[in-house]
Amino acid sequence: VHRAFESRIAKTEGLKANLEESLSLTCDEIGRITAKEEELAALLVLKQRAYDWNQRMQNLRSTRPQRENTNDKTQYCLVQQGKRLHETIVALTNLISAAQSDHQKLDKCKAALEKDLAEKNNALNLDQHALQSSQETAHLAHYEPPGTVGITTIGTWVKTTEENIREATQAQQNSTRLRGLAENQAAECLAGEKNSYNNMMNELRTNMAATTNLINGLQEHIASNDDKILHAQHTYNELTDALHAKFPALDLAKHRYTHRTTDRPSKEVMGDEVHQALRDEHINLDRAAQDLAHRIEKVKLDIQGMQDMQSKLHADLKDKEDHLRIDSEVQHSANVEYPAPL
Repeated sequence: VHRAFESRIAKTEGLKANLEESLSLTCDEIGRITAKEEELAALLVLKQRAYDWNQRMQNLRSTRPQRENTNDKTQYCLVQQGKRLHETIVALTNLISAAQSDHQKLDKCKAALEKDLAEKNNALNLDQHALQSSQETAHLAHYEPPGTVGITTIGTWVKTTEENIREATQAQQNSTRLRGLAENQAAECLAGEKNSYNNMMNELRTNMAATTNLINGLQEHIASNDDKILHAQHTYNELTDALHAKFPALDLAKHRYTHRTTDRPSKEVMGDEVHQALRDEHINLDRAAQDLAHRIEKVKLDIQGMQDMQSKLHADLKDKEDHLRIDSEVQHSANVEYPAPL
């Protein structure tokens, strides 16, 4: 009996040591997978905020004036960035779900190990107490055999503990692999997102520079047209003054020509040199007035055309300035509000 107790105690202590080691490793892995869950959850919050920012910027750029609201490279990069962020969010969500599942399995294994260890400690204490008990058992004279109890075989006893340890080891290995997978996937997602963010910012800066150049060109064109309109208006005023200056002479020539041809006796009306001179004077003055009137009308139409062009240029300039303002807001928001880290 003494040797049987010692053998059983030795086996129990061996299994207990294995359980304690497995429980320690399981608890360590639970700590690591918990930390990884928290890390992934924090990263998911950042990426969700980044995705929300991306959607706001896409909506902001959609408010550009109609002629400026094109699918330029900046908009394309914003859309691609949004897709990349959505993929990252999905990947992180799946990783968190898998980590939670592994965490639950580890917790289950931990509970099984703790229960098994507690039973081993209890059995070990009972066996050690029984081994150390005095051989003097006066009450044996009154000993009655116990009733029927369930007996576990040694093989089952050892196998149950080994299965608990094996399941815990498998759960630890699965959790370790998942943490490595999460590390690699998160790194790949962040690298892809950083690349899409840098592409978007580069295209945004290029687009803003191009828009600024167009604005400068429009402002120069408008200034040049203002000078041309001013010069044309000056010409219009000069021609108008010249036309008005012709009216007295034209009226006088018409009056003298009419008076000499209508008031003279019919036999005195003749095509003499005076009559011809008056007629030529009237014709020349009338032609000069008509020519001035035609030139005035042409200058007037030119001015109207240039003013219409100015209106279009000013409208185009306003659209370009609104476009630049919106892109400047996107750039400022990216520098100030975009969630870090990339």
